[in-house]
Amino acid sequence: MKAGIEIYVSLLLLVVMALLCANFIAADVAVMNARDAQAAYICEIENSDFADSIIKRCVENAAEQNYVLEVSPVVIGESQMAEVSLTYTYRVPIIGIESEHTIVGYAK
Repeated sequence: MKAGIEIYVSLLLLVVMALLCANFIAADVAVMNARDAQAAYICEIENSDFADSIIKRCVENAAEQNYVLEVSPVVIGESQMAEVSLTYTYRVPIIGIESEHTIVGYAK
């Protein structure tokens, strides 16, 4: 009888650990997607030579994907740059973690 209880407890712990791991993997995938999206927005802004219409479209596209994209122009001498900040929500629902994170990059 004791061995049966130990097996069920072990299986329960194994299932809990599998669920936790799956949730953390899903959260990491969301972070990778946010980084990839930010890199794509930076590339698009750079290739358009900082066109306002493209920046507006990128901000709208980010909003559709539940991101907040902020593009702030920066001028250093004769160089035109932009600080591109992408804010996303980091979630691990099974343990109730939810926080806002921001990735900052520069378009040159």
